[in-house]
Amino acid sequence: MLLDELDGAGDQPRRARFVAAIAVADETGKILQTVQGFCPGAIAREARGGGGFGYDPLFIPDGYDQTFGELPDGVKRKISHRGRAFLQIIPFLRGFYAI
Repeated sequence: MLLDELDGAGDQPRRARFVAAIAVADETGKILQTVQGFCPGAIAREARGGGGFGYDPLFIPDGYDQTFGELPDGVKRKISHRGRAFLQIIPFLRGFYAI
């Protein structure tokens, strides 16, 4: 469906980004910390790769020629929006737990 919608865009830039947000709350629900991780990239012209899920076979992260569906899991974890968000929240969590 996404590719069908983009067909009408012609040669317009096919920029996109994945975003992940993490919020840590206390037992009362008060938000103690929030972070966001971003992974900018572009939408491929066709689905490539069988890895991942959702839009992974369509999303090409900046600096790579392969889609998330084609990249090895280790590379994807390192550059993904989720990985980047977790890297930001870990220092905060270390204040609560010995990790």
